[in-house]
Amino acid sequence: SPEDTQFIITDSNDYILLQANQVVDGNGYTISLPDSTVGFQQLFHTDGLGVTSIDNAPIIRNLNVKWTKDWKKYPLMISDYAGGIVKGQFMKIYKCSTDGHIGNHSGGIIGFRVASDSGYAIIENCFSECDFKGPGTGCGIIIGSNFCYNRGTGEVRNCYSTTKKLTIKYSGGIIGNHIVVGGYIAGPEKITIEKCFSLGSL
Repeated sequence: SPEDTQFIITDSNDYILLQANQVVDGNGYTISLPDSTVGFQQLFHTDGLGVTSIDNAPIIRNLNVKWTKDWKKYPLMISDYAGGIVKGQFMKIYKCSTDGHIGNHSGGIIGFRVASDSGYAIIENCFSECDFKGPGTGCGIIIGSNFCYNRGTGEVRNCYSTTKKLTIKYSGGIIGNHIVVGGYIAGPEKITIEKCFSLGSL
């Protein structure tokens, strides 16, 4: 997109829809989301015009996202079934990080059910300092639950999380749980995880 393009996020329902081959380069800067984004769903969504495969998937790189709210007063920064940075079917995420509190089935960087239905996601060299707050289930500090659901493909490399205690049911330091929907798993998934770690203990 043009260098002078500006995007304004004013509340938790706003997001930026990325198109085929679009590149978002944060140049290492940090986006501090305002008070009005409590209950946030995602900053970006990659299912924009022309996105049909991993070959023309949007790229997000060199971006850090954090929340400015008082965590004790506002415990849920990232809402249920949400993602700290992105949701969608096809995407490439490089050198990104997040810091905030996440809800049920959400992911600190990549959200719920990303790369599902024959989708494809690549995430490399990312980390998250997100944490769980309050009752919940199925959270992933990097990636939310149902990653690559129904014949999706995922590649996760050189990523880590710093959460010290994984106390929420069915949650993971890298990826949340895989939910059986309607009593069955819809199809085989192919997920590669290489050189990743979590500091959390169960």
